[in-house]
Amino acid sequence: MALAIQSARKTLRQFFQAYGTPRADQKSFMLKIRWEQQGEVEHLWMGGLDASALPLRGTVANRPVTAQLTLGQRLAFTPDRIVDWMYVEDGYLVGGYTTKAMRAGMGSRERAAFDAAAPFKFRD
Repeated sequence: MALAIQSARKTLRQFFQAYGTPRADQKSFMLKIRWEQQGEVEHLWMGGLDASALPLRGTVANRPVTAQLTLGQRLAFTPDRIVDWMYVEDGYLVGGYTTKAMRAGMGSRERAAFDAAAPFKFRD
């Protein structure tokens, strides 16, 4: 997972270039952040991004485990909290390094179920 995060951070410029001038076939731009609150740490996908000023702002896009957070909650965060990024291009996942790392560790049945439930396709 550390390698996935490192790769995501190295390529973050690609995300912001696409986000700033998205093509018609690009959608669902999200950043994954490391959120720390009251001694708890959670990784959250953030959608509905506002990157026009710092701190960045986004909407929690996955169901949080931490009791202090809720799906759809708006949060402010700094760029150093970003651990991954993704968008969908022509139906395929672009970025999503941590998602791809988790998927790579799955057995064939689990991966097939994961792929069937995903709102995008993977390039293998």
